[in-house]
Amino acid sequence: MEIKIKLVAIAKDEAAYLPQWIFHHLRLGVDSIDVYINDSFDNSIEISRKINAIEPRFKYHEADKQLKKCIKRGKNFQKHIYQRAFRKCARGKKFSHLLILDLDEYLMPDKLENNLKNLIHSSGDVSVISFPWCIDAPREKILPFQAFLSPTINIRPHKLVKSIGRIDNIKTVLPHGFILNAHKDELSNHSKTLSNGTYLDSSNSRNNECILGTEVRKIFEDDIQESWFTFHRVNKSEVEYLASLLRGRPSKVSKIIDRDHVNSMIKNNREGYILFDSVTMLQKNYHQSSIQNYYQEYNEFIDRLNIASESEQSQEFILSQLGKLNNLIKENPTLVNTFKKQFAGTRYSR
Repeated sequence: MEIKIKLVAIAKDEAAYLPQWIFHHLRLGVDSIDVYINDSFDNSIEISRKINAIEPRFKYHEADKQLKKCIKRGKNFQKHIYQRAFRKCARGKKFSHLLILDLDEYLMPDKLENNLKNLIHSSGDVSVISFPWCIDAPREKILPFQAFLSPTINIRPHKLVKSIGRIDNIKTVLPHGFILNAHKDELSNHSKTLSNGTYLDSSNSRNNECILGTEVRKIFEDDIQESWFTFHRVNKSEVEYLASLLRGRPSKVSKIIDRDHVNSMIKNNREGYILFDSVTMLQKNYHQSSIQNYYQEYNEFIDRLNIASESEQSQEFILSQLGKLNNLIKENPTLVNTFKKQFAGTRYSR
């Protein structure tokens, strides 16, 4: 069977990061990318339009109407979009695999030259390949919009995964994995695996194999240099981390906005700005020559898109969010205590 990969994501105020995120995953071997833009105040639509004009493998969808419908009906917007995209792929039969990521998540190969399709081929007949979540851990408070690839990447391994699945075997799409058709689960005890080849089932993971147990996490961590993983770039720089807090709470609680407007403006699924700790965290290494080749290709991609002014505008929006956050805290000083965990490690922590 020919492998063709569809990548689906949801984006809110992510214009500053769209170009590299798109480049990165096309370079890995993804055939088509769909991004559903919702509730955005930056220039996501404008920059997406320019990218699509040059790179037809990328498509964007304005999803504000879908968001409003989900809020009105009390439905989870994220799950709704993922399931909708899956059904579209299943009907069209153009793609063999579905990959779900957020715009701050980068699928990272064991070596930068390696291709996702080769990994799928080498994994045999498994239905789902999962990639352990590793959160970025800056060594110090750096300037915003720095290149994130370097010979040594600091990471904080997490129990969650992100996954790619065979569309024919999927029943339901979850934010971190898939529920498979019942007959597939009955036919195979090895329908899901980690990217390092470790089989996943209820004995070493839970929540439909989306949360890894201690032993299987240890196997991955001990073999980090030879493993693929999901790089969750939630921190970046302090400025970018703080700006991301103003994207608001996840859609599952957005129904409370009308009665609790101020508190709903702070994104509550953040753990604070956590710097690298060599005792509890890990490092992943890449060859300098591989990084140079990566950024040479990336710069060529950016030049081809001709989006310099749009990119500058998108970065200015991120920087402006810090001023907005400052004003919000001045007007509502209890916010820092209410969201003490989210502000930990930042200039607002006490």
